[in-house]
Amino acid sequence: MNIYKKLRKALEYYRYGGFILVLQSISYDLLKRDIIIPVIEPIYRIYLKCRGNVVTYQGVKLDATNSTVSDIVGQFLASYELSEMKCVEKHFTNDLPTVEIGGGIGFISCYTNKLLTPQTKHIIIEANRELVNVIKRHKELNRCHFDIVNAAYTASGKPVNFYIRNQFLSSGTSQNENKPHKKYEKVDGVSLTEIREQFEIDEFVLLLDIEGSEYELFTKELDVLSESCTKIFVEFHDIEGRSVEDTVSSITQAGYQVIDQDDTVWVFERAE
Repeated sequence: MNIYKKLRKALEYYRYGGFILVLQSISYDLLKRDIIIPVIEPIYRIYLKCRGNVVTYQGVKLDATNSTVSDIVGQFLASYELSEMKCVEKHFTNDLPTVEIGGGIGFISCYTNKLLTPQTKHIIIEANRELVNVIKRHKELNRCHFDIVNAAYTASGKPVNFYIRNQFLSSGTSQNENKPHKKYEKVDGVSLTEIREQFEIDEFVLLLDIEGSEYELFTKELDVLSESCTKIFVEFHDIEGRSVEDTVSSITQAGYQVIDQDDTVWVFERAE
């Protein structure tokens, strides 16, 4: 990477995360992550405790008393969901119902909810029962208004195994030999068709971060999307036997155009 690109990247980091993110990125360039994290994390946890274990990131308050949230805050808060956030900031439609499949800790949920016009429907789908409670806490903390459904995406709508891994970011309905799970549980399944029917949605915006299950959605319910979804924000994951290039081609053939890409996050808009 030449000096111009590094400076541009540093300015981008500063815009979204201030000096914390700039220093973090420099540290990761110079030192291995497993060296720098043990140094930074304890100091940051002390800082958080002094602030009542609530940290504000991009206007969203996060409760770091939860171990999952504190791990994120202590290790890589300054870059957490950065690509998604940047794409939402640039392209989000704030007056259409929004469906987010894969709510995580609820950061993007709260970030987008603050952008929506009042009374606009906002539905969060999250399979991990433990994270549903975290989302509820952040919904309350940020005074957001959205519905939360504890279910995993599956085109059939049937119950499915959900594989929980030590790092929640990689938990999902797909088994992965490179990411062994610590346990799994049977969870309710829900399809995009069912979400539309349950919440009586005609047109909507879709945010998608479901650790590989996005390929199932684009394979089996692309027709549902093309009928009613005006804009898609999706993070593609590296899954053996699945091709991002082929999937993007299928989406564009269904009537969408690519309007942005930031790292693994793509934004599609339905052509008029």
